Parts: sequence; C-alpha cells; structure tokens
Amino acid sequence: MNSIQLKSEDGKTSIWACGICGKVSQDQHWAEKCCLCSYCGKQVDSKEHNGIYHGACWTANHEKMRAERLERAERVTVWDGPVFVESGIVSNDGFFASLDDLLEYLANEPVESRPGFVWLSKVIPFGHIYTSDIIENKMSDMDEDAPDRLAGEDELQAALDAFCEKTKDVIRYAPDYNRVIVVPSAVEMKP
Repeated sequence: MNSIQLKSEDGKTSIWACGICGKVSQDQHWAEKCCLCSYCGKQVDSKEHNGIYHGACWTANHEKMRAERLERAERVTVWDGPVFVESGIVSNDGFFASLDDLLEYLANEPVESRPGFVWLSKVIPFGHIYTSDIIENKMSDMDEDAPDRLAGEDELQAALDAFCEKTKDVIRYAPDYNRVIVVPSAVEMKP
C-alpha cells in the first residue's frame, strides 16, 4: 500500500504513517493495512467503520459465518429451556424463557417474519467469589509487603460464601451456538 516512513531529524527514530488517512503506527505492517478492508483488502473510506472494513463485506462475512455455524449445529426436536433469537427480535435482547414464550410473542406477527430456527441457551450461574481473587486484584497496585499486613481474610471469605449462597438463583443466559431447534410454522401450531 502507501505507507510513509517518518524519521526523526537524527534518523534514529522512525514511525510509519498511512498514506491515505495519515494515522501513524510504530509498525509498517499496520500502516500498510490501514484504510484497507480487513475482508476484501480494498481501500475503505476512513469514515466507514473506522476505516477497517466495508459494511457490505462485514455483512457478507457475518452471514457466511452464521450459515457455517448453523450447518454444524445439532438439530434438537424437543427443548423446554431458554432460547435465543439471533436477529430481528429486540424483546428481551433476543432471549426467551422457552420456545412457547417466543411463539406467544410471535402470535400476532406475520408467519413470514418468524425465524426459521432459534438457538438453545445455556444457563450461566452467578458463580462463586473467592477472597484470593479479590486480594490478588487489589495487590497489583500495592507494595510487595502489603499481603503480609492483611487481616480478616477468613471473615471476608465467610461473608462471600454467605453472599454467594443467597444469590445462587441469580443466573444469566448465553446462546448455545452448537444446538438449534426449528420454530414451528403457523400450520403446525393449529390444534
């Protein structure tokens, strides 16, 4: 591409600049890649997606990855857990407690706007909090003798254990991109 090497007056220090937008980098490789689409390699307007890809290229790549992921996914025929709709439905950020809840949400929508499939969802528990993790995080900003001056670690862990026990029902969902279920059509749903 058109990277430009910029040197200090004494010639000892240099950086590279993109020949299109002028952004600088210490690495010629990145200056060469600047303003080139990361998918097709052609020049990108620096205002389009921060100059790193064409919108159409991103969409095409995303659709290709989505199709490949769907091709690899296990087809499930019976599922009574949470589901995730990948796009088009903004309610609940795409998550529904069950396929029945999704179908209830879609009841007044035209059949053609229904997704053909939905991803199953995994339940992610709140998890446990450990005193050692908290201390390790805080110690990164302290002097090396600070751990020797700590007190009350056992009491803190007991309080954290009690907190985690009381919040064990706090969960979140995450899409399981390895398993899908087909959404029944309106014809299949008639009694």
